[in-house]
Amino acid sequence: MNALEKNFDIMTNYNEVVVEHVVFNGKVGESWSKEYNKVAKVLVDKSLSTKEQLEKAYMLTQNIEDGWWNNELVTNISQEDALRSTSVEDIMHVNGEKYMVDMVGFKKLN
Repeated sequence: MNALEKNFDIMTNYNEVVVEHVVFNGKVGESWSKEYNKVAKVLVDKSLSTKEQLEKAYMLTQNIEDGWWNNELVTNISQEDALRSTSVEDIMHVNGEKYMVDMVGFKKLN
């Protein structure tokens, strides 16, 4: 498959999930100060349900046998060479909606 065919395949068969990792900046009063950094764009099959797309993006941004940024379907969009796995309180954007990784599954934020 040449580059043009590959781009067409991606445009027609995949959705993009943007992943943000939470960064805790220290305690301010009784709660933690935090911000989010965009770290990845993940291509997922658009025929999957939203829940399945989120689960696939979560799976593809785990450091198990190798860093997730070495996966063909994942683009590292951060300034870092190596990053942690996606975890609880991280954010995922898919289909114009925003979700937080919860203890089990995902919580819709908007």
